[in-house]
Amino acid sequence: VDPLGEQVDTTSMDTAAIDAHAHGKLVRNLLEAQLDMEGATGEKGAGGAAGADKGIIIGKKKGEGAAASKTDVIKLRGAIQTLCQSCNPLGRCLEYVHEDLEAMKKELDHWKGVRRVKLTELAEAEAATEASLVQLQRELALAEQDVAEKCEQIRFYKAAVVKNDAAIEKLLAQVVEVKSA
Repeated sequence: VDPLGEQVDTTSMDTAAIDAHAHGKLVRNLLEAQLDMEGATGEKGAGGAAGADKGIIIGKKKGEGAAASKTDVIKLRGAIQTLCQSCNPLGRCLEYVHEDLEAMKKELDHWKGVRRVKLTELAEAEAATEASLVQLQRELALAEQDVAEKCEQIRFYKAAVVKNDAAIEKLLAQVVEVKSA
């Protein structure tokens, strides 16, 4: 495009051979539209009016005066002003997005560090708990063993008492028999 925006360089768009596989659908449609427009301008130049209603033609319609174009410029100016008023706050917000992202990244790194520290503390606490539990489990096993030994002694002494009671009854029975006879 030249500096005034009047002329478009279309040498890169070879419209002689539109290859269906070389371009995407959008490019193919644009190339076909360009071929149609070139064909329409060729027919118009040759006196044909069949292609005159195809494509977008930018320009003034006949019969419109300066008032209509001035109204269009005023409407366009108002639309541009509204667009700028809507986009400027968004643009300012977007300027701060990078700063916010950096702050959020720093905060994420901080919390990841806190998590690592807390996981280390948790592992140390679990290891200390396991170490103290090992000692307590040993003491519990010894206590259970003592209880079992004491229960065994109690059963032994109960059996001895029952045996002695039987012996005493037998002796008393003999003493009573001797006195009665």
